[in-house]
Amino acid sequence: MATFPLKKGSRGIEVKTLQQNLNRILPGPIDRLIEDGMFGDRTESAVKFMYGKLEVSQGDFYALSAQGKTLDKMSGEELVTWLSWNDSVVRDELLFIRELLSRAESSGAYVGDLVEDLRYFATRYNTRQAKLKSHPAISAAKYTNKAYDWMMQQWDSIGAIQIPIGAAVILVVVGLAGYALYTFFFQDAKDSQEDLERKIPMLKKAAEKLTPKEYEQLIKETQNYGVGKHRQGQAAGFGGLAAVGIAIAAVLLFK
Repeated sequence: MATFPLKKGSRGIEVKTLQQNLNRILPGPIDRLIEDGMFGDRTESAVKFMYGKLEVSQGDFYALSAQGKTLDKMSGEELVTWLSWNDSVVRDELLFIRELLSRAESSGAYVGDLVEDLRYFATRYNTRQAKLKSHPAISAAKYTNKAYDWMMQQWDSIGAIQIPIGAAVILVVVGLAGYALYTFFFQDAKDSQEDLERKIPMLKKAAEKLTPKEYEQLIKETQNYGVGKHRQGQAAGFGGLAAVGIAIAAVLLFK
């Protein structure tokens, strides 16, 4: 089993899975990788093409694995990574609508009902983010993965008998932790998906009708600054949860 981040010289089932996933989504002109579980020059080139860097973090790994899968087909780690990424887009959309409603109100439009809807979705978002930040299943999954990585690194110093036994035990715990993640966050992922794909677009459309000119102007501004783009791997995932802290600011923004 390879340790994260995956980089040149890494080998193991995770590298093979990475190669399989890269082969699945990379553009046709890119040469297919040999799925041998060894992170060599060609895998490094594919990773650089995909991520713009030479290493693959645990969050990047699970986000890539989740691409193209429905929620019910994801592992617990993939589901949490997907939820964090999807919610980062939800956050961008809510901030866009908030700014649009602010401009509409400044021009004299009545925005009361839409503001209430915005607060409702912001509350749902903040609740999910608070859960991602504090749920014990997240901590348990992180620590069990770290324990497994540490044990594999001690192979030479501890011995070839104790390591497989300890690793097997931790693997069972890792599997249970992943199942717990899936169980505790599946409904949150469904809610995030519904908000982004169905409910928030309806709210955004209603806000657009209030002030079409401001909407077009705001679209240009966000395109110029890159806000709201779907940036793969930038959202927090199981491997980092870096974006969760933004939820604290978002609570204040949407009050």
